[in-house]
Amino acid sequence: MHTSRMLALVAWILGAALSALAYWFGVVYVLDQFDHGYGRDNWFALNLYLFALSIVSGLIGYAVAALFRPPPRTFAAACLAGVAFTVCQLFLASALGRVFPDRDVVGEGLAGALVIGALSIIAVRPGAA
Repeated sequence: MHTSRMLALVAWILGAALSALAYWFGVVYVLDQFDHGYGRDNWFALNLYLFALSIVSGLIGYAVAALFRPPPRTFAAACLAGVAFTVCQLFLASALGRVFPDRDVVGEGLAGALVIGALSIIAVRPGAA
């Protein structure tokens, strides 16, 4: 089944959002890693909100890249591109936090998300089944 460009965008969002949800659920509720000053539920919601901003930025990059490169042919392949975005964005956020521990790096993270989103289209081959 071939996907249209719009369906590929929806699949990308789904892959990115569900993998981010799973990551933050695991970190906060399973591994019990959260800022106790915020509380567990607030920390979980805050991180999902911040990651949602990254997903929007990454989606813009992905959509622009999709203008020049055909999107993945299947829904599953486009979902995998979204998952690849999430993994790379989490690595970027971790690296920025370590390099600039006392600085707000949200702007740099969103700029990185734009680039990572554009690059995520190459995570799967365009002809991937």
